[in-house]
Amino acid sequence: MPQIVQIEMVWVLETAYGFDKPAVITVLKHLQQTSLFALQDETQFDNALATFENYTADFSDYLILSGCLENNHELFTFDKKFTRLQSVRLLDEKQVASM
Repeated sequence: MPQIVQIEMVWVLETAYGFDKPAVITVLKHLQQTSLFALQDETQFDNALATFENYTADFSDYLILSGCLENNHELFTFDKKFTRLQSVRLLDEKQVASM
């Protein structure tokens, strides 16, 4: 299952079906444990799910972060709360304007 499909599935579960975070985590753990689905990158998925369980950002943010960490890249974001995690750096409007 491609990572973009994983992200879209979580979005649909939350927005269209009203799943709360514990219900979404249950579904993600089922994907993790079943042989019916082949995840694009199991390690990144596992790391993202573990972080999603313990912090407040979206699953998509943690999946992106997991890929960055695996490749030794920092992740830049406008989300101030997300920058509480190691390897996530705040990108402000001035930095964007100077690019």
